[in-house]
Amino acid sequence: MNNLRSLGLTRHEGELLAYLVLDWLYDYNTANPGLGPRLQELAEFANRDGDVPALRTHAGTIHKILAEQHLIRVSGGMGGPWVYGLALLPIGRLEAERIRQQRSDKGARKIACRHAILLWLGEQDVVAPDEHISLSGIFSHPLGYYYGAPFTNVDIERAASWLVENLLIECESDFDGVDARLTSRGSDCVEIYKGDISAYLGSRTMTSGPTINVHGNNSGNIGQATHGNVTQYQQGIDVEAVLKAIGAVRETLPALQLGDEDNAELTRTMDELDEKGKAGTLTEDQKNSLLQRVRDILKKSAASVAGFLLDAINNLMS
Repeated sequence: MNNLRSLGLTRHEGELLAYLVLDWLYDYNTANPGLGPRLQELAEFANRDGDVPALRTHAGTIHKILAEQHLIRVSGGMGGPWVYGLALLPIGRLEAERIRQQRSDKGARKIACRHAILLWLGEQDVVAPDEHISLSGIFSHPLGYYYGAPFTNVDIERAASWLVENLLIECESDFDGVDARLTSRGSDCVEIYKGDISAYLGSRTMTSGPTINVHGNNSGNIGQATHGNVTQYQQGIDVEAVLKAIGAVRETLPALQLGDEDNAELTRTMDELDEKGKAGTLTEDQKNSLLQRVRDILKKSAASVAGFLLDAINNLMS
């Protein structure tokens, strides 16, 4: 699938800690310009003494990750990586600021959380095949974090609801939380497409699927997930192609690096296309008008993937 780092995700504790160290170093550098703290001093500054054992274990990995990206300069010496001093470079300061902006990007966070749950359940499926696993367990894994900051319970519930609606997982919920497992489609997405949801959904036709029932005392969006029929052609419109293109745009939102307002407008427009397409009420004029709005926003993105998406949208407009 796409590089997990581009989604703000990681499977590895060392990479997760690198996000935190960059964050702490940014604040430390602001408060103490010119000083080169060691990892233990950074943890103390951030009131994260509990992370010291993990920082000590992964000190060399943390330094390598940040130094290879030219985000920090490491001052070596006797005693090994644990006692090396760290200096934040200008590009590192910019990256720390970018990461903080990404954390507040609701659209990108939402998409990342979907990927995180799917990949995490894929790992659990190896250990306990076909068993429902409590989604709260993701918080004990690096995939439970977005750019080093933990997902919230709301993030997890909403992402799980979307995955249920798209037949990638099934859930059971009760007073203790939500348990989930991969469906056969979810397993295919993880095993064949390496968890790349966009590529997987784009490979499938929009046909009817079975209803996913969530058992127990349902207390959120999870309990409402069903999946109905989508007629391929409505009023001469290839709805299947429209919905597949919109799905591709949704899954690449983080890579488009649009502003918050553009992300919100793009999401609202795609939601309207989704709703009308699945309800069978999408007219030719509505399709063209909504796709035009999508195209106008995509043109603001400098990302290379935007060009491919624009081609797909242009081909759908009459």
